[in-house]
Amino acid sequence: NAAFFTASGMMDSARNPTEASTVCKALYLGSVDVESLTGHTGISRAVEQILLRKKEVKQTEVEFRAEQDGIMLTDNWRKLFFRRHYTISTISYCAFDPRGREWDSPEIRSRGLKSAKMFGFIARKGSQQENTCHVLAECDSKEPAGAILDYINRYLINKSSKTS
Repeated sequence: NAAFFTASGMMDSARNPTEASTVCKALYLGSVDVESLTGHTGISRAVEQILLRKKEVKQTEVEFRAEQDGIMLTDNWRKLFFRRHYTISTISYCAFDPRGREWDSPEIRSRGLKSAKMFGFIARKGSQQENTCHVLAECDSKEPAGAILDYINRYLINKSSKTS
């Protein structure tokens, strides 16, 4: 049995992983158009753009939820949006920044962290040729993003590419 995380974040290997969901808190840092890029190149370019305009970034805490049908972001502070849903058929890649860059802000430090790992996911825009990378940062050492990224890549993106 493959292990995966349920909605409560607890590992559960008895249920079917495609019926589960996983959740973590994260700081949403913004979205960057990455043209037709995907994979680590798209994530790297988006993180670079966010860091270049760091002073203008309006970060907000989100609930980052991956479910069988896609990714749901809910703005816990209702600063930038209420809720956004990205269907699994639009998501092409999800990973930590390949260059290992981290986010540093007063918000991160107020949570007892020196800095936070940055990660993102790439979703197609209206056309098949244009992608947007949504960039986030971990914000709670008790809810690392690695588990949710693993879940998305193993059970959602792989499943979606097999059924496409």
